[in-house]
Amino acid sequence: DRDMVSIGTPVVGWQDNTLATARQFMTGEVCFYRVVGGQEDLPEIGQPGTPATVEVFWRGKARIQHLRAPRRDSTEYQASDSRSFRFQLDPEDNPPALYAGTKARVLNGGRDEQLTTYAYQVESAVNSTQMAVRTVELTADMRPTTWGWDAP
Repeated sequence: DRDMVSIGTPVVGWQDNTLATARQFMTGEVCFYRVVGGQEDLPEIGQPGTPATVEVFWRGKARIQHLRAPRRDSTEYQASDSRSFRFQLDPEDNPPALYAGTKARVLNGGRDEQLTTYAYQVESAVNSTQMAVRTVELTADMRPTTWGWDAP
């Protein structure tokens, strides 16, 4: 038998306490979606394209924040235009498994409605065995998007 070293009495329910606190700051609303179908115009053969449809597969409350400085190195000739973001979701709202490349949109930016103008893409949505909130890491290219659809 190996000697066990105690690090003290474990804090019971810290994840629930953290989640309860985090919920107070989940003042935004986000959705995750996929683009389905659609085909570009083929003018060389006179065939019009078909419009793609958007399928929202999850919508819920979130805390939304940008992270760090711009992602790409910039030079005096080229300004960086990609930023990292984090969405913190309530795990009790049953967010789905989110993988790299999943598309996201902010529907309500809380005190910063400019957040609603960007198109986001998931980079990671993995937590620990002691998850308190579902943390989703995303990027956005910081160019405004004209949304042609409303989230159901």
